Amino acid sequence: MINPFELSRLLDKTHHLKTKKDPIAPWIIGSLSWGGGIYAQKSIGILPLPPSADAPHRALYHFIAQFAPWLLVAIIATGLALGLWAIARKRRHKATIPPHLRPITYAHWALFAFTLGLIAARPVIVQSPPELTRCTITATIEDIQPGTTQATIAISQYACDQTVTTKLHPASNARISLMPNEAQSLRIGTIIQANGTFSRYKGPNVPGAFDASTWAKNTGLSGFFKRNKTAPEKPSKSKTDRSTTNKHSQSPADSPQAYTPPPFESLLIISTPKWNLLSWLNAKRRSAYDILQAHSSSGIMPALILGTTRGIDDATRDDFGRLGIAHVLAVSGMHFGIIAFLIVVALRWLISRSPYVMRRWGRRRLSLLLMFPILCIYLFFVDAPLSAQRALIMLAMCNLGQITGRKCDKVRAFLFAAIVMTAINPSVIFSISFQLSFAAVLGIIWCTDFYAKYVQIHILSLPLPQRMTKIVDSCASALIITIATSMTTAPFVLYHFGQLPILGTLTNLIVIPWVTFILMPAMIVATFAIIARIPMHEHIATVAQKLEDYTCAFASFANAHIPVACIDVLPNFALSLATAAVVCLVWIRLRPTKWRIYLAIIPAIALSIVVGAFAMAPQALTKPNGIRMTFVAMGQADATLIEFPNGKNMLIDAGAEVSRQSNATQTQLIPFLEQRGIRTIDIFVITHWDYDHVAGIPHLFEQNAFTIGEIWHNGFASDDERWQRAIDQSGIPSQNIQQLPSNRSFGNANIHVLWPNPSFPITATNDDIIPTNDTSIVLRVSIGHFSALLMGDAPESIERQIMLSDPQLTANATVLKAGHHGSKTSSSKPYIAHVNPRYAIFSVGPNNRYKFPHFDVESTFFEQKTKMLRTDTNGTIQITSDGYNMHISTMYP
Repeated sequence: MINPFELSRLLDKTHHLKTKKDPIAPWIIGSLSWGGGIYAQKSIGILPLPPSADAPHRALYHFIAQFAPWLLVAIIATGLALGLWAIARKRRHKATIPPHLRPITYAHWALFAFTLGLIAARPVIVQSPPELTRCTITATIEDIQPGTTQATIAISQYACDQTVTTKLHPASNARISLMPNEAQSLRIGTIIQANGTFSRYKGPNVPGAFDASTWAKNTGLSGFFKRNKTAPEKPSKSKTDRSTTNKHSQSPADSPQAYTPPPFESLLIISTPKWNLLSWLNAKRRSAYDILQAHSSSGIMPALILGTTRGIDDATRDDFGRLGIAHVLAVSGMHFGIIAFLIVVALRWLISRSPYVMRRWGRRRLSLLLMFPILCIYLFFVDAPLSAQRALIMLAMCNLGQITGRKCDKVRAFLFAAIVMTAINPSVIFSISFQLSFAAVLGIIWCTDFYAKYVQIHILSLPLPQRMTKIVDSCASALIITIATSMTTAPFVLYHFGQLPILGTLTNLIVIPWVTFILMPAMIVATFAIIARIPMHEHIATVAQKLEDYTCAFASFANAHIPVACIDVLPNFALSLATAAVVCLVWIRLRPTKWRIYLAIIPAIALSIVVGAFAMAPQALTKPNGIRMTFVAMGQADATLIEFPNGKNMLIDAGAEVSRQSNATQTQLIPFLEQRGIRTIDIFVITHWDYDHVAGIPHLFEQNAFTIGEIWHNGFASDDERWQRAIDQSGIPSQNIQQLPSNRSFGNANIHVLWPNPSFPITATNDDIIPTNDTSIVLRVSIGHFSALLMGDAPESIERQIMLSDPQLTANATVLKAGHHGSKTSSSKPYIAHVNPRYAIFSVGPNNRYKFPHFDVESTFFEQKTKMLRTDTNGTIQITSDGYNMHISTMYP
């Protein structure tokens, strides 16, 4: 790690101190500008006042709350200036900056420090409303994301249950959902009042799923504020022959496509903001996003220009990710390099038009000085992602070095950017963007020096024409840089995504030149033409749209027709080998002797063997000794994975929650299967056709990474043709479970179908309607002395039939998955007494509207002395047994 004296030396090389009388001018200007940038965001908070504080303490508290931000800024700025001055006095140099350029250089440094202050202004979470309580909040809009109806707000006051009103310093951040017409009328700085409930972001309930809690901490959010909404009306169902319904069934009308939430019960705009730079940039960003999205067929144009990837569909994301070129969709150093190059070219052309400016300041230095303010504005125009922050800091340091006539030290600029970003927000090191960005730059720095010392010398000595030598040199440099970045980012890609893009090097060699020299310039020209409304802007936008269509077509073709484009591996096993390979490369880089090069080949070969083994049979390496049952936390939906001793597996249901904008199969189940290394689902069981059991079928079948052997269903038709159409289009063989043998063996484990039972036909009600839950498949899984009953949504009447038809199979079970998520229509007392389970599993969502599991059901299990586990509080539940011993593990105790 760089020490303070190295940091001082780096800064002194960039800003040569003037004289002994004025050694600290840049430091004073920079520290004050940095403090001003922090206060400009108005995000400095103080600790909350204890409720028991007396009047004098309250008066002192309010006095400090009023003047503390200014005092804190002054103390920080003064301390920073004095500290840097003390270090800088030990390393003074004579100024080499021309006198007429010093004011502009100091202004450049002040703008850089002010920008860092704006980046550093993270909201201090002081206090937030209580969870799940109806509150009326008064808040200030801090940001409105383009392409969404969500805004970041700072709560200044809230009143909960109309009893307690709490005033806060405007430093608590929360997420609030806005309707599109409301979001369009709001700007940054708008003060609003709204009704709803506050909730905090939770950690993942499923291994491999998105960690919203960590993401919220990295983005400075304390939670989100949900609007009050009314329940959707369910359309009445017609009485059709053999149709299905149920009191608690989740009909297709409750699906996210059919549900439109109402606006806020009361959304009041208390005051409108005055003009400020960030508000103006946000409004321009939203306007630019709407315009670009209208002229973009796949959403790549807004991603390249604005860094907003919300408009990109999942198939395109998957194609780019599996080919190792997803980084081109984010605003990174490559984008900043292209933008900076175009700005410098334009500025040099403009400066060359004025002979006086050329003589006075010079074209090169002045263009570099004027470029930086434009890049600072562009940074906040793209919402300042971490990769862009890193690129701006490194570019600023190298830019100032060139202005002062010094060579840019890439390693020191790299370390300076890392120190600044981690000092601003220490938790940033856990961010995927931070890790990948700095790993890629580290690879580029190492490989460029290695290339210049050991490869370029041999290329330049080849007996080739000069033009051909330059071509070979450029191609070899691009190849080595791509290989190095792929290797240095491989451990993080494996850890976070469980994928290894084998063709990443080749695809980057094709895509990066295409994006750098053709696609990105075309997008910039098209953006300028569209926003400025120059003549023929529609034709220019059409050309850009065609180019992005070609890019998407190439990614889709490569991902679909090249089977080894990307290999899905288990990150925990391959990560260590990938890290070892990278360490060996670093070892070679530091001292490239022959025996070290030969030794580094060993982990590379081992990594190739392990990756190939995972690609051929990933499940064989993680096969359980006995049977492994995983009850995936899907909210108020259902999915259960069973892995058998012979390597086969069975997935039971893949549902989604009613009235949710996200599908639990896509966000919970599929990441879990990928994290477990499961690429083949031998048997997919559909217990019945309720929305919370089948709504994820389209997402599951659309994933190219999964191969499904066969589908078992209950033999009854679904009211919603979407599910049957998805099954028919997939071409997967499906079988009626009533026509299969009631007992199937998987090694030394057995699956017994308890319901539907052909010996007991299901009868319709008086209205000629068959309840959906009456058709639910009920299974018994057993191995040795271990047995588990999976009840699906079977009601009490079906429990009586099962108890009468198969009393020996259902008695004294080890585990019982409670029927219908713990509804009082299931888990009757006689049946629970007969089964006498040791453990009961409830698949329920947190704070679900059905209030499952029902209090009477929990009382029944409590009286039976059955231990209860719930997916809402325990997260994903995994039970492993070899027939004699049993082990239970949960995400949370």
